[in-house]
Amino acid sequence: MGSVMKNTLHIAVISIILLTTYFFPAGNFVSIEHQPPGLCMLRILHGMDISGSPALAAPDTLTTQESIIPEEFAAMDSTKQAESSSGQLSSTEQSPADSIVTQESTEQTEKKPNSNSARQKAVDFLLDAVGIKMIELAAGSFSMGVAGDSEEGADSTRVTVDAFEISLTEITNAQFCAFLNAIIKKGNILVSNGIVMGLVDDYGGREIINLHGSFNEVNRCWITYRNDTFSVVDGKNNLPVVYVTWYGALTFARNYGLDLPSEAEWEYAARGGLQSRYATWDSKISTAKANYGAFKKEPTAVGSYRPNSFGLFDMGGNVWEWCRDWYDENYSAYRPSENPQGPKFGTSKVFKGGSWISRAHALQCGYSWAYEPSFKYHNIGFRVVRHKNGS
Repeated sequence: MGSVMKNTLHIAVISIILLTTYFFPAGNFVSIEHQPPGLCMLRILHGMDISGSPALAAPDTLTTQESIIPEEFAAMDSTKQAESSSGQLSSTEQSPADSIVTQESTEQTEKKPNSNSARQKAVDFLLDAVGIKMIELAAGSFSMGVAGDSEEGADSTRVTVDAFEISLTEITNAQFCAFLNAIIKKGNILVSNGIVMGLVDDYGGREIINLHGSFNEVNRCWITYRNDTFSVVDGKNNLPVVYVTWYGALTFARNYGLDLPSEAEWEYAARGGLQSRYATWDSKISTAKANYGAFKKEPTAVGSYRPNSFGLFDMGGNVWEWCRDWYDENYSAYRPSENPQGPKFGTSKVFKGGSWISRAHALQCGYSWAYEPSFKYHNIGFRVVRHKNGS
């Protein structure tokens, strides 16, 4: 009888694997390090993570060249594993971006384009009103797409980007809340059961943010809606906004005459002009330099860690950041060397940088992940850019 039950169980497991492989041949997730869904299912059933590792190790000891799907997406209930990770937090708390003064952050001067146009002045006024601080980065070149120990790799391309401005920090709850209050007065959005939907422009009918999004008690959307007004839960103003879709991120950017960064722009900014492997001031990673590995168990206020060499905060860890590009796993084969904008078509949008729950390898500047633009989650946010043409 026992052998019959055992054989039945084996048949059931194999059936699940085959069905998973058949119905989800490519999966919704796409990455430069894709693994067959059947193999992933088998490893999950055996109590392993997607990579085959038995448990989530302390991030400072990981081998960054592992072919690992980020646990926070591979298994949506991975928080229990992540929270069991051990490690020491830095004994020195870093100050938020508004109060931190370092050599790195003062080397780059906050600039605004030399434009006398009424439109530009209006945009600058709006940015000041919501507290979005931009920094101008000079044009430059770097090796794009490297995720490992070497500075050159099979998927790397020498890429040049034009000068652009980028926000010093990820967009916060307070900033996104101000945006929502501004556009609801114009009749541009509709709120129903916590879902904020766009009503106008290219993304009318698209979800912008899920106000009811919740992962656990400390990881959820902190923006609320009552009596036709959006507000932020006390004490959560300076946390990065989450549960926002790619459509929502782009709608926010366009409202202020801005854009989402291309993957190339984002990676150039993260590397800090040094071809850095990690987006820190010294290209090295530890839990004293970035929020990752589930040590904090939640996002921190933007600017809580020392900035990278360009003076940008939280380019690695805290929350993933949406980029403008569509994703194509073969894009490196035809990526142009001048201002690449990503594939013309696709089904998934790129995001980069890793999050508070990611392993160290996901924080590498050259590491990319992607998901459909309607996706939203507790650890995905964004930052914005501005180009000389005003977008």
